[in-house]
Amino acid sequence: MGLLDLFFGTETGSEECEVKIKLSKEEIERWSQLYYCGDTSYREYFTKVIARDMERLTPITNGAEKKAAQGCNIDDVYVNFYFSSSNYILIPFDLFSEKENMTISRRNNKSWNRDNIIRILKNYPKFRSFDEEVEKKKNNQDGIYPESEPTPIPPKPVPEPIIPPAPKPLPKKAQSIRLESNGKSRLIVQTQTITREIVKSSFGNHNEIYNKQFEIMKDNSGDWFVKGYDVPATAKDAKGNTYHFYKTFYGGINVTNKYIKLENSGIIEVGNVKFLVRF
Repeated sequence: MGLLDLFFGTETGSEECEVKIKLSKEEIERWSQLYYCGDTSYREYFTKVIARDMERLTPITNGAEKKAAQGCNIDDVYVNFYFSSSNYILIPFDLFSEKENMTISRRNNKSWNRDNIIRILKNYPKFRSFDEEVEKKKNNQDGIYPESEPTPIPPKPVPEPIIPPAPKPLPKKAQSIRLESNGKSRLIVQTQTITREIVKSSFGNHNEIYNKQFEIMKDNSGDWFVKGYDVPATAKDAKGNTYHFYKTFYGGINVTNKYIKLENSGIIEVGNVKFLVRF
């Protein structure tokens, strides 16, 4: 295996790269209803299905990191929300980790989405009553708005949705942070090593990022820190191509092998790549 193989990882079958999350009968029905109406992001799942229970969100990010460490390309990691072998929803981890929902028109082109919809309608045929709402949401996402609102048609009776309890008061210290770069963002809920593969899949600007570039650490008191790893100035792959790498800086300070506390809106820099920290 050459150095470039270490950087970019290997392809792995989708079943081996699934993070399986067990849901109750009520939760899978609620998540199926939300998904059918266009919701795909962790934010909708977090607030409307698991009632803002951070301990139930953490196994998803942990599972994705474990699959990546086992050799799965991050693009091939899927989250399998299941109640049974015939009642489940399969969503790519990269898509689920985004803050906003994927547009319905774009999602319709994906084979995994078509399979999800077929399973959902087989398990919950009553959801067909939502089709007008889904079509309206699709049009609005694509920038198409009717000149006037039609007279609303009462929907067919459906079971009362599960209403999450009121959110708990936010703690003084951030339970999670987001890294923003290249117009994209990544949610971090616990200590995580930021690698070339993670930057490639989450942000796309990975050319100057080494295999292990820096660490985001959350201590026992809830504070967040950054520490840079030692990286070579250059490295070559098996074909003789040369790659240039740079040390990690935070607030203009070289943080190689030392922890520096993170603040909201702080900037982590690696060469020409900048990551904005959001609490």
